[in-house]
Amino acid sequence: MKKIIFGLVLTFILVLAVPVAAGIRNFVKLEPAENVYDEFIYDLGYSKGSAFVDYEPVMDNFKAVISANRLKPNFTYQVKFIATPTCADSENGDDWTNETIGYAGRWYCPECEGTTLLQNRTDEQYEANKLLPEDEQECIHGYLVFDYFTADETGETETDVVSDTSYHVLYCTLPYTLDTSVEPYCDYELKCDDDTPLFLCDADGVFGQIERSTFSQLTEGEYKGLKIALTEESFHQDCGTWSTVLWGNVEFTIDR
Repeated sequence: MKKIIFGLVLTFILVLAVPVAAGIRNFVKLEPAENVYDEFIYDLGYSKGSAFVDYEPVMDNFKAVISANRLKPNFTYQVKFIATPTCADSENGDDWTNETIGYAGRWYCPECEGTTLLQNRTDEQYEANKLLPEDEQECIHGYLVFDYFTADETGETETDVVSDTSYHVLYCTLPYTLDTSVEPYCDYELKCDDDTPLFLCDADGVFGQIERSTFSQLTEGEYKGLKIALTEESFHQDCGTWSTVLWGNVEFTIDR
């Protein structure tokens, strides 16, 4: 009898010692994005640094820690999801994820002709496109800008992000003129001429224009065919646009 009781107690202790699923973390390394174009102010390339996203596989809303170095010093970055529909990748795409992200954020057609602005699509255009014969449909992707951060003076960051807001774009209330004669800016060929003033934004002065005011959390479900990406914020200046520079694949489940 004593042996049985001792065995039950020992088993109970061992069960308590086993880590629960909630303690599991996913670590994703961000790589330079494909077809990076029109970086803001100067071309860095983003191949020399490292950037990681740390998150749990099951959450009540997407929450992560982004750790990165060798970003552009004092630059601001959007944090976004970019979904992949099956029309773009029949094997790895996911239409439910694409549609859920699009209705939380925005739509665009990367393979369509025209500027980035002309590639944007509305909800109405997305829905009308679905009604067309399959061979006439555009391949429309959903994306969601849900957070942002500003790198420090060395180009590093360690920041918490959460998908509780849907942003259209970022603006600045505390701009300051960029001194391009000092490092690291003087080490690169700048895209603007000397007569074009450039500014960066103090981290406390960055704010986001809301895209969808009703969004506060991701819909429950399994998210696949999804990238988390960092996009340079240019604050509507010349010498570069909103260039997505780093990204990586993420998969997770939202369960509340």
